[in-house]
Amino acid sequence: MNPTAARNIAIIAGIAVLAVLWQGVGIIAAGLSQVILVLFVFALLAFGWRYFQQRQLAWLVLSETQKGIIIGAGVGIAALIIGFPLIAPIITGLGAVVLIAALALVIFWVMRESQRFR
Repeated sequence: MNPTAARNIAIIAGIAVLAVLWQGVGIIAAGLSQVILVLFVFALLAFGWRYFQQRQLAWLVLSETQKGIIIGAGVGIAALIIGFPLIAPIITGLGAVVLIAALALVIFWVMRESQRFR
């Protein structure tokens, strides 16, 4: 583990300890949760953009159906992450994680299938 990652984990753990020890944690924890969610979504967008930039030619050889599946799965992942509070009464956290993993596997599978020689 590199020193920057260890430092970031220590900072997050320290904030979590402070939040638990301090009374009135609810407001702070909710605020931090929203900040972390926004940062996570931006990190996912940055990863997707970087992945796309490194594989522009792979994107060009995809059929329209494959492009639609990838975009739909990406939108589904974003909707599950951002809209989880709205669907929490319907699905558990583990269920959302399983759906996100399934959609990520669909993206991976479509990209792998597009690189196969026919």
